[in-house]
Amino acid sequence: MIFKRIRDIVLSGVHETLDKLEDPVSLVKQYLRDIETEISKASHTIAHQVVLEKRHAALIADTKSQIAKRARQAQLAVDTEDEEIAKLALRDKVQLESKLAVYEEQYETITTHTETLTAQLQDLQEKYSDMQAKKCVLFARAQAAKTQCDLNTTLSTIDADSAVRGFARMEERVLQMEAHVEASHRVLATHRQLERLTPDTTVQDKVEEELAKLKSARDHA
Repeated sequence: MIFKRIRDIVLSGVHETLDKLEDPVSLVKQYLRDIETEISKASHTIAHQVVLEKRHAALIADTKSQIAKRARQAQLAVDTEDEEIAKLALRDKVQLESKLAVYEEQYETITTHTETLTAQLQDLQEKYSDMQAKKCVLFARAQAAKTQCDLNTTLSTIDADSAVRGFARMEERVLQMEAHVEASHRVLATHRQLERLTPDTTVQDKVEEELAKLKSARDHA
């Protein structure tokens, strides 16, 4: 009895603990949805970064083309001894070179940011794939643990000693029923045997009557 109470207390504690624990299946599904959302956001951000890269690359190429053009114009003005035109061309060239330095710095920042985001996205995708691979195993383990817990609960509600005693009582009742059937069978068999041994009264009376007739006929002969 003491052991049964200890068992019930332990199982009760286990169930209480399990009830307080968060559902691992629901949490894993939520984690996967969260990662899917982050992957989608990162993909859109990287796509935007790639567009910025292309725009800055085109801007850098165009600025370099303008710088080369101003350099040729300045050289041509010098060759034709047109100092004012040469100064204007060189001033534009200097300003364009200053802009080019800014554009190239911005481009480097953008590409670095893109590379960082791409690496993070790749890491996120690898983690997502790993979680997807482990999901089925984790779900199976969680279901097995729940099933085992439910089975333990079912077993804890069964009083083995009481069940054994009840089974013994039912076995005794079946034996009693079989004994009653056997007794009834024997009584019936005995009764039938006595019936066979006991002469029929009606037949006996008829025999006596016929015998009397025969004697009477003999006496009158």
